[in-house]
Amino acid sequence: MREKSISPDLAGNGIQAAEMACKNKYHLILMDMHIPGIDGLKATGLSKSLPKALNQTPSMAALTAQAYDSDRQPAPKAGLDFF
Repeated sequence: MREKSISPDLAGNGIQAAEMACKNKYHLILMDMHIPGIDGLKATGLSKSLPKALNQTPSMAALTAQAYDSDRQPAPKAGLDFF
């Protein structure tokens, strides 16, 4: 069986994360909800609002230490598939 490798990219802030999501094809994006610059919800919304990004990344998941219902509610609207 052939081994598959993972080549992760790392964004330094929310703007960079949104730009990377639009320029690259990823199988999954793990979005920090408290990323510097614009937060994870805004970065996800920006990424998902652009047609090219919608077609390139099938899933986006949120990472956060805060798991309150009030934190979860806006996640699907922003375009996050998993929270």
